[in-house]
Amino acid sequence: MRTLILVTCLLALFMPTAAAADHLWCIDADDVHVEVDPISADIHVFHDSALYNCCPEPITYEVHFGDATMFVVEHVAADPPCDCNCCFDLGVKIHDPPPGPWCVTFSWLDEETGTWVEWHGQIVVPDVGQGYTGGEVEPENSGCLTTTGVQDPPHDQLLWGTLKTLYR
Repeated sequence: MRTLILVTCLLALFMPTAAAADHLWCIDADDVHVEVDPISADIHVFHDSALYNCCPEPITYEVHFGDATMFVVEHVAADPPCDCNCCFDLGVKIHDPPPGPWCVTFSWLDEETGTWVEWHGQIVVPDVGQGYTGGEVEPENSGCLTTTGVQDPPHDQLLWGTLKTLYR
């Protein structure tokens, strides 16, 4: 009976929850896509399942418009203060973009390889009377969805203590 209780507790402790399972394997899972709001003409660039340091602040975005290409670059703090990685759903909303067809080039520094990665896509921005500045950006950050790496020692001690108590 004790063995059954121990196995059940171990499974409960180490099985991911349904919410965490969606983002459990964040490694090499970067998902980038772009949407255009047909009413406001705002552009929303999504970078889901982005693997970064647990303390990535600040995450900033540079946006530049070329002749037919919009360049969006995602930047994370150069010297990360934490000893762990997290999976994030990130994004940036670009207000007041110029209308017309655009090739979007989205770039980020890959945490795993240390190299810059580019994603390319096509969008069409409707003319809704916007001011054509295309410079105001609004970053979005889900917060850490799944952590990998170092865990908090008091948490581990609490789980081990609970397991030992149940087994006795």
